[in-house]
Amino acid sequence: MQGGSSGIVYGGLKYQARCIADVRADASSTTFLAGTLSLKEENEVHLIRLSPAESELVCDGVFYHPNEIWDLKSCPFDHRVFSTVYTSGEGFGASVWKIPELNGQSNSPQLEQLFELSGHTGKIRRVIWWPLGKHDKLISIDDRNIFLWNVDMSNKSAKVISQGSADMLPNLSGGAWDPHNHNSIASISDSSLHLWDLRSMEKSSAIEHAHIRDVDYNPKKQHIIATTEDDFGICLWDLRMLKLPLKDLPGHSHWTWAIQHNPEYDELLLVCLTPSVDMQLIFFGGGGGG
Repeated sequence: MQGGSSGIVYGGLKYQARCIADVRADASSTTFLAGTLSLKEENEVHLIRLSPAESELVCDGVFYHPNEIWDLKSCPFDHRVFSTVYTSGEGFGASVWKIPELNGQSNSPQLEQLFELSGHTGKIRRVIWWPLGKHDKLISIDDRNIFLWNVDMSNKSAKVISQGSADMLPNLSGGAWDPHNHNSIASISDSSLHLWDLRSMEKSSAIEHAHIRDVDYNPKKQHIIATTEDDFGICLWDLRMLKLPLKDLPGHSHWTWAIQHNPEYDELLLVCLTPSVDMQLIFFGGGGGG
């Protein structure tokens, strides 16, 4: 768990982990959640904190999770709440969980399941929280449908209020929620990107056949998104002019699979590359539009 010239390493995971999420609602410290992906063993969610000296990653809790975790997102307004997408004997499922009060204990095996996002008939890909502040809606995506949920944390319940079908757009794989407009999301389907109006659950515009793997909205500039592509590319787009990218960023020697803006410095992009699953921090300078 110690820091050094090669960075800070957390060595507390017993099993392979696919998912890590920053806990943005924790204003007092820099914390993360990591979820394991073990087929034969009991899986875990680790609560990890960066020490005040920024020299060590400290485990604040290890919590039992019943299934393999394929997606994990922290609630943006409650640091003890998070969602997971997981496999089970019956396929894929998704739930929202709450971390119990630790009371000084380093291990607490029991997470509280607030509610399950049931009703999906396809393979659930992702759960998406609106990224800015408290919001009573939640989105879940399977390979053919987008569900908009009304969530009530106090009553531990969730209800589907609308559903968008992508029958002509199979293989939905993910998406992002517009931080500037809670009625708009972007979804990825077979390497194309489609924009949806959540009020009507209709598609409004698209970037077709662009080999897109992931998308993220610029948190500071409205209408601007970043995408990763199969052919090693990273593109910035203005949603008002989708015929051509606003900017092509330098290519890489590997495919780019995931991308995320720094929430404070929008000109910094974190990119995940394959096959080595390396991560790179990219500064792209000005000209991001607005």
